[in-house]
Amino acid sequence: FACNGILFNHESPRRGNSFVTKKIVEQAVKIKNGRQDSIKLGNIYSKRDWGHAKDYVEGMWMMLQQKKPDDYVLATNKVYTVKYFINECFKALNMKAVWKGKGIKEVAIDSETKKIIIKINPKYYRPAEVDYLKGSFKKAKTTLNWSPKVNLKELIKLMIEADYNRLNKI
Repeated sequence: FACNGILFNHESPRRGNSFVTKKIVEQAVKIKNGRQDSIKLGNIYSKRDWGHAKDYVEGMWMMLQQKKPDDYVLATNKVYTVKYFINECFKALNMKAVWKGKGIKEVAIDSETKKIIIKINPKYYRPAEVDYLKGSFKKAKTTLNWSPKVNLKELIKLMIEADYNRLNKI
């Protein structure tokens, strides 16, 4: 019995630091707490279909409960830019990022402190970047009655809360 689960970007507070979502969340919390000045990022206009890992684990379990094995896509059917993710992180931290400039000169400035909190660094651009990733969970919805429960704003809040608690224990 074997199923293939094609899982689009699935995030959680346990995500590794090498992933952009975790990097943004952790470093935004550090900025909020005065432990860091800014975050250096690459392409903030990449679009991703981000979901909560917990939802995807539930979907994988549901695949394995079927009488016949099959292949499924787990996704949210929604895409957001990295820039949107950044803005939502700062909103959840009661901060506002004001964007200025274009291209590698684009920066985000904290509206309260007037300090630069996001800088673009070409070193972080991926050579084989896929600019747009979106999945469809139509078959999983129809066959498994699966759909994601946690939206991106809720996911961001969960990730921020976990990092905020973890960093305040250090």
